[in-house]
Amino acid sequence: MDFNSLRSVLASSKEKVDEMLAPVRIRLVRAKADLEISKLEEKLITTERKIVESVAKKDIDFAAVLKDMDEYDLTNRQITQMRQLVDGLFPAEKAKK
Repeated sequence: MDFNSLRSVLASSKEKVDEMLAPVRIRLVRAKADLEISKLEEKLITTERKIVESVAKKDIDFAAVLKDMDEYDLTNRQITQMRQLVDGLFPAEKAKK
C-alpha cells in the first residue's frame, strides 16, 4: 500500500469537505454577528430606558445619569462598528440591500 497516495487522497478529501462547509460556516458567522448586534441593540434600549427613568426621579443622581449616558454612547458606537465590520465581511449581502 502506498501511503503517499493515501495521504494525498485524504488531504484532497479534507479540502473538498472544507470547500463544501464554507457556505455553512459563512452563514454561521453571519448569524453570530446578527445575534451580537441584537444584544447590543437590546442593551442600547435598556440603557435609554434607564436614563429616562433616572431623570424622571424627584432626586436625580447626576453621576449615575452621566454614567448611563456614557454607556449609551459606547453601545451606540459599538453597534455602528459592528455593522461596519459585518458589511466588510459580507460585502455581497450589502449589495443586495
